[in-house]
Amino acid sequence: MFLLGGILILFLLSVFFLFWQENMLPDVSVADVAAGKDMQGIPWEKMLFGRDQYREMKMKNYRNYQNLSYAREDALQVLSTYLFCTSGGINA
Repeated sequence: MFLLGGILILFLLSVFFLFWQENMLPDVSVADVAAGKDMQGIPWEKMLFGRDQYREMKMKNYRNYQNLSYAREDALQVLSTYLFCTSGGINA
């Protein structure tokens, strides 16, 4: 029984390793980038959208979040006041 469990573990590890190895993106050199290959090694030719199309969609849908320009405590005070007013106050 113990031998069977060990063999199963070795089998699962080998399958995982082969899957991981096949799905790794290859390293990209400076020469590759100069030749037009994507800097991150993304195979855009295999993707549903090209790089330019993806970038355009991302720029249309991306929301840029910024840090608060005021103290967190002030924001919490405004929020609690708003919640108090919209919930009907004390008599709700």
